[in-house]
Amino acid sequence: MPSASKMVRIWVVAAAALVLACQAESGPAADPAVAACASVASAWCTTMAKCAPYWTTTNWGNAATCATRRAAVCRARLGAADTGFTVADMHACAAALQTSVECEFYAAIDAVAACQPKVGKRKENAACGDNSQCSSGLCQGLESSACGSCRVRAKVNTICTDTADCEFGLSCMATQSVKKCTARTQIGGSCDASHVCLAPAVCLAGKCSGPVGLGQACDSTLKNCDAGQGHYCHEHKGVCTAFAVALDGENCGYFDGDRVACAHALTCKLSGGGKGTCAKITPDGTGCSTGSAVACLAGAVCNAGVCGVFQPNLCQ
Repeated sequence: MPSASKMVRIWVVAAAALVLACQAESGPAADPAVAACASVASAWCTTMAKCAPYWTTTNWGNAATCATRRAAVCRARLGAADTGFTVADMHACAAALQTSVECEFYAAIDAVAACQPKVGKRKENAACGDNSQCSSGLCQGLESSACGSCRVRAKVNTICTDTADCEFGLSCMATQSVKKCTARTQIGGSCDASHVCLAPAVCLAGKCSGPVGLGQACDSTLKNCDAGQGHYCHEHKGVCTAFAVALDGENCGYFDGDRVACAHALTCKLSGGGKGTCAKITPDGTGCSTGSAVACLAGAVCNAGVCGVFQPNLCQ
């Protein structure tokens, strides 16, 4: 009969084997980033589909595709070196989006405080691929390249080149031929061509209010139709008009006041005079050029000449 000490060793080995077997059956622990990113992507895309259905269908195709691709971007952001974003931050952003009853963030997600970029570790002028890698919360240059540089955000009434350069809640607007960071005005506040309203509010008779309805009189300078619904102010008719949507190979662009956009996964390749032809956007995994107007599908960027989910860790 085995000794007591040997029996103990046998029991320990058996118990360890049982634990390993249970772990093998249950599989590896779930990545918390997956659930967090699925939650925030679903919340954002669901509200986008409600508040801006035109943008959703032309950019993403549908809310489900939007959520899948946005979740992949989110996971890349969480995996970025020196990022200030955490899984908890993503859950907080999702909760804020889910409880929002307005459409104030669809054109500017930084309108929701919980979703604003967090402070990262990289200092000014350092290479970056995401805002949250920077101590300033701004990685400048991502509009035209997969990598940018950490920069300090421009304050109100200071010169800018793009709204992304400004502090949260500001828009980069032309004021007397110079673009400056300007506060976005809430519903009921005063507005003009240089003082924009917080979307989806528009400027109507000098006050921020709800968008002008389809077929109603509008101002093409103030652009007070509902862009999220795919409406624009017809320059000759003076009423809110719906964008026509063209398919692959069809004409697109500007036609004597009429505007024609391209359907999902297509871009308008202009040939002169504001007119062009709809052509397929480069799919994921294929070659691209960062110099093209629309290099890759929504949710992807041109990484070293190949379309795919952005890789912020390539930016060193």
